[in-house]
Amino acid sequence: ANYQTSGGFGPNQVSTIIGLGMFIITIFLLLGKKLTGYLIIDYLILIYFTYRALLTFSRGGLITGIVCMIAFAIFYLFYKKISASVFIKYFLIIGFVITAIWLYTADITNGMLNNRYTGKNASGVQKEDISSGRGEIFEIQFENFIDNPLGIGVGNGKYQRLYSLKNVTGASHNEMGRLLEEHGYIGFFLLLMLLIIPIMVFFRSNNYQRGFIIGFYLMWFLTINHSAMRIALPGFIYALSLITITNIDD
Repeated sequence: ANYQTSGGFGPNQVSTIIGLGMFIITIFLLLGKKLTGYLIIDYLILIYFTYRALLTFSRGGLITGIVCMIAFAIFYLFYKKISASVFIKYFLIIGFVITAIWLYTADITNGMLNNRYTGKNASGVQKEDISSGRGEIFEIQFENFIDNPLGIGVGNGKYQRLYSLKNVTGASHNEMGRLLEEHGYIGFFLLLMLLIIPIMVFFRSNNYQRGFIIGFYLMWFLTINHSAMRIALPGFIYALSLITITNIDD
């Protein structure tokens, strides 16, 4: 990831915030609301956010934002009972815009963007681990969970890896693995509660409400799996997946 194109701040976190911004603007556009007061400006901001997210070279925030946008759009279109032909038209337009932004950004980065998203280094050589070490850390965390059912203690994961023979010193980017490793079975049951309760709210809702709930839920879940809890955003977004949303048109 690139600190120079994320204002000197952590690219993962900047990309996550931009992904949330993309999601918010998409909701406004689909609901027919004008966030800035002018529809054309809203579209331009969405395009610019996509461009800036690509430039951070941090994949997690952008992919999370796009997944949440698609999930919300699907449930909202079902709620509005929009025909398949209209859905396909929107899909093709969005696909064209995203492709154009990608090609432009890949060109100005001399192909480095393509390397980043295909798991290659700056020389174009394929990396062994496309997750940038996250997968290996999660494997170690799961092994520690199995070996220590009561957990290894809060904040001890990084230091245990540092002094182990595995030569993995990075901090965890996966909050699920951290819960299991550091809190043991207590963390496992907490994780189950976190995963299940929003789903219960989801099934009690209509498609309009489900669009918001699934969007918030995925934003939380995907963020804690690529950027852990580096920022407070996932916790706040998770809380939004628990609320009851009403529509005055119902």
